[in-house]
Amino acid sequence: MTSQVTIPTLAIALALNVGGALSYLVSPFEGAIVLISDQADVPPTTVAIKYNGWFGLWFLLLSTVGIYFFTN
Repeated sequence: MTSQVTIPTLAIALALNVGGALSYLVSPFEGAIVLISDQADVPPTTVAIKYNGWFGLWFLLLSTVGIYFFTN
């Protein structure tokens, strides 16, 4: 099938993979985050956003740069 999109299919696949990993990282409904919040006696949103938020932002930034250089 022909397409006018110039984005490589590998970049799209990697971006979807990174998005899935980030959704597990910052979701307050993920099992590991619920377990950690129970052990630390804090709400799951605190663990997901406050504790994992900066790591998630760095992961997103570095993954985006990595996908760009890996696919070009």
